[in-house]
Amino acid sequence: FNDIPFTKQLYFRLNPQFYYLRIDDKDGIYTAASLTLAHRKLPFSVSTMMNKALKSEIDVSDFEWNVGLTYAFGKNFMEQ
Repeated sequence: FNDIPFTKQLYFRLNPQFYYLRIDDKDGIYTAASLTLAHRKLPFSVSTMMNKALKSEIDVSDFEWNVGLTYAFGKNFMEQ
């Protein structure tokens, strides 16, 4: 989900995921999401990534998350 308005210049981006992971003879089902807060005129954004085990035989933490600061380099693309 892109461009969820927060204010005139700030917006959110949400990327939810569900996935299945198998390692050797163990497996699990997980959900993950990233949430980004960005400004339309600035190259910086703040984001968080979260990961939650729904059902897992793999030895993992039940919930993991982090926060990051992203810088978007020039957005000049060449069309062919």
